[in-house]
Amino acid sequence: MRRLPIVLLVLACAGCDTSPLRDAEDLTRYAVPGTVTALDLRGGSGAVEIVAVEGPLRVQERRLYADLPPLTSHRVEDGTLYLVDRGCGKKADAAGQCETHYRVEAPPGIAVTVQVGTAPVTLTGITGPVQVTTEVGAITGSGMAGATKASTSVGDIELRYAAPPSAVDVTNDVGATRVYLPAAGAYRIEAKTDAGAVVDLPSRPDAANKITVRASTGEITVGPA
Repeated sequence: MRRLPIVLLVLACAGCDTSPLRDAEDLTRYAVPGTVTALDLRGGSGAVEIVAVEGPLRVQERRLYADLPPLTSHRVEDGTLYLVDRGCGKKADAAGQCETHYRVEAPPGIAVTVQVGTAPVTLTGITGPVQVTTEVGAITGSGMAGATKASTSVGDIELRYAAPPSAVDVTNDVGATRVYLPAAGAYRIEAKTDAGAVVDLPSRPDAANKITVRASTGEITVGPA
């Protein structure tokens, strides 16, 4: 396990927005040395943004809170960077007075696992395998290429692929779901929803690339990127 050097910036908020989330705010930035092949992020409330960049992996944590700050931690173990947000305590979490917003700049091929509560998740240029779960929050991906599993209880899902993925498995309880795939690829497509599905790509039963999209309440679109 490696401890990572961090730079902490505390932002004075006197005279700022007086809503509970803006009573206090701090910003932490740090680089992660060495080889990191996977990212595992677990959090509560706050946006998550993961962007593909060349060079060292970098993390920004922006914490908003009313009293005690969110309890966040980070460590590297066996090539995986673990980011954890344990919140500010039950009372503050329930009152919506605790958020941690993450921005992660990582190599394109990194494997990504994200599990959050009330938080939108955005991925840009990530070509490795992806697993994202939110309770309430949109999931948006662009420039993707790897096998993907995405699930939300409430929120829109939109995934755009730059190369044919070997597998896509998307589940959405409430919200629109859109998956855009390179037209040159061959896919075995299964789309199920009570609200109607529009599939603008041919589905081939013998195709190796399997695309499964399920929604309880919300339209499904599977089309060319």
